[in-house]
Amino acid sequence: MSFTKNIQRSALMSVLAASLMACDSAMLFDTAQPTLGAALGETSANLLGNGGFESPISVNDWESCAPGTDFSTDATPSDGLAALSVSNGSCLSQTVPAVAGATYTLSCEAYEPVDRYSTITFGFIDDSSAPVEVQEIAIDGSSYGAVSSTLTAPASADRAQVLIFSDGEAVVDNCSLIKLADAVLLNGDFSEDLSGWQVCENTAGTVSVIDHQLEPGNKQLSISNGGCVYQTLDVSAPMQVRSDLHLYLSCDALTSDDGYSSITLGYLDGNSQPLSVNEVAISRGSTNGLFESDLAAPAGSHFAEVVIYSDAFTTADNCQITH
Repeated sequence: MSFTKNIQRSALMSVLAASLMACDSAMLFDTAQPTLGAALGETSANLLGNGGFESPISVNDWESCAPGTDFSTDATPSDGLAALSVSNGSCLSQTVPAVAGATYTLSCEAYEPVDRYSTITFGFIDDSSAPVEVQEIAIDGSSYGAVSSTLTAPASADRAQVLIFSDGEAVVDNCSLIKLADAVLLNGDFSEDLSGWQVCENTAGTVSVIDHQLEPGNKQLSISNGGCVYQTLDVSAPMQVRSDLHLYLSCDALTSDDGYSSITLGYLDGNSQPLSVNEVAISRGSTNGLFESDLAAPAGSHFAEVVIYSDAFTTADNCQITH
């Protein structure tokens, strides 16, 4: 599927290329395109302590949650120096604060070589430690594979909890728990460099944060030669409150070279499939201009995506989302 058949260059389509069919236009990207999938706008640090199991298990991170204590961090790692081994009915858990209405993604690498019952469970508990949302994912296979779950914290959620259990000999590594961005654009003035933004993968362009050319002491995004950055916002909570959600994206931007540049606002469903998009070209000029893209959220919207793209030389600043 495609958002439009006559688009010159769709920055959002470049990010979602795996979800879209090729467009008719000969002006589409010539290079391999990045995809959105495994990481849906990971905008917080890893909330789990010792998620890579590089240190021995301690009460400061993982806690035993079963009588068995057959666990260690001496397993062969996926990368790094260590990994977790859990066996014979043993269990480890970690609990971190959660924000009701926020969306979290748990991801680990794991395998179960003896084909016994082994799981990673992710969910939320209320202030009395009663479970309010739980998803259990089986660990299987003889080599490392991805185990992941994305859940939105219910209204009664107080904490998020991750539990690793094995009746066999499960091996687990590289666990992360990420809180996805709310419907607020993070670091839109680029004062914190690229914090909150992701550089589109598999693009040959240049992306950096530079000193502002007109405002000493401030910073701005510099992007050129097919460079691309994006940020994913969780709009599931606002969509539960109002069905007529309408987001407005604006950026100060300047394109001072030949080529195509744009800012894009789009929506995706809970499976990261694109629903609608509005791409606005950044016209060439000698001074900064205000460029705006606005779009009503269709039914089923779970995420909004903001993309800034340029195959010319473009600077951008003061990007914000309002609704």
